[in-house]
Amino acid sequence: MLNEIQKIEAEVAEKVQQAKAEAAIKLQTAKTTAADNLKKLEEALRTEEQQTIAAADEKAKAESAKVVAEAEKKAKFFSDNSSVAGEIAKEVLAKFIS
Repeated sequence: MLNEIQKIEAEVAEKVQQAKAEAAIKLQTAKTTAADNLKKLEEALRTEEQQTIAAADEKAKAESAKVVAEAEKKAKFFSDNSSVAGEIAKEVLAKFIS
């Protein structure tokens, strides 16, 4: 009877050790998987952030190009009109003097 109890205790102890070993392996696998998933998430966030920054940069460049084009257009208009105004002023002045 004592021999059978010791045998059962040994079997239980062995099963407990096996369960502990399996749990340790599963825990390590879960930690590794979690670390890998965290790295992937961080990379995805960096990529998304870079894409957002690039999109904002492109938008800013496009807006700047529009502003520059409009300023050049206005500068040309005033330049052209000031030449015309100068010519008109010369003609008016010439008529006034003569």
